[in-house]
Amino acid sequence: MISEAVAAVIADGEEYSAMGLSPDLTPAESADLQEAIHYALRFNDRGKPIGVRARDDAAYMAKRLLAHLERAEFAVMKRPPIKPHSVG
Repeated sequence: MISEAVAAVIADGEEYSAMGLSPDLTPAESADLQEAIHYALRFNDRGKPIGVRARDDAAYMAKRLLAHLERAEFAVMKRPPIKPHSVG
């Protein structure tokens, strides 16, 4: 699912370049992303286990996850918003 979204952006070269992204980016494998998220949810940036209190703090874990994905060289992209549908 993620790789399909990235592939769609890569296919449109003009839009990809306009976003200021390198054309060297490739779609991430689901297993690679899963491994990075799994690690980030269990260990801190020094490789030490994260305590139970920190794991229960969603805001802290979101920041940790984002920082780890950046260190693991993942680039997260978001599609433009869809147009609202008409009702009638």
